[in-house]
Amino acid sequence: MNGKTIYIIGDGGHAKVLKDCCELYKVEAKFISLKESSNPNINESDFLKLADENEVNVILGIGSTNLNSNRDKIIEKYSNHKNIRFTTLVHPTAIISRDVVIGNGSYIGAGAILCPNSKVGNHCIINTGAIIEHDSIIKNYTHVACGSVCLGASTVGENSLIGANATILQACSFPGQSVLGAGSVLTKTQTEEGLYVGSPAKKKF
Repeated sequence: MNGKTIYIIGDGGHAKVLKDCCELYKVEAKFISLKESSNPNINESDFLKLADENEVNVILGIGSTNLNSNRDKIIEKYSNHKNIRFTTLVHPTAIISRDVVIGNGSYIGAGAILCPNSKVGNHCIINTGAIIEHDSIIKNYTHVACGSVCLGASTVGENSLIGANATILQACSFPGQSVLGAGSVLTKTQTEEGLYVGSPAKKKF
């Protein structure tokens, strides 16, 4: 944290979580509203004008990830701007091993645990109490929801959602652009995109 204001893209539930984390570090945070809002800190067009003249720190505050997710598209719109710097936020109660790699613009939530040699891509969410075990890889834009567990040497593809309290067993891979439903257990590697639910998790569509 360098003490500068952090601008949070969006003003919904996940954005509020990010603002709370900023406040724990005594860093000012402002919401960038992408639509009409009753109380935006700044609207998107005014923010882009600000960024034309100043270097700004930004993090994506939209947590929803589903089969029609557009979190990656939102980031693409901002990524080529010369003055925008993507900020990574780590909650002070998260436990992170020394050799963990965390990409730009990601959020590591309260009580999350990242074990040795795990890797988290850009613009990911490792939410409250989630566990990423040793040698696991979480690729860009993926959201590992509250209480989920990715066991050792597991891999999750880009722009996927691992639902709350879901589990990926050791050395299993889960595809990108996919959802593993809340409470589901992935017991073997899957390669086809889609929605997987149950224990063992099976593709629903």
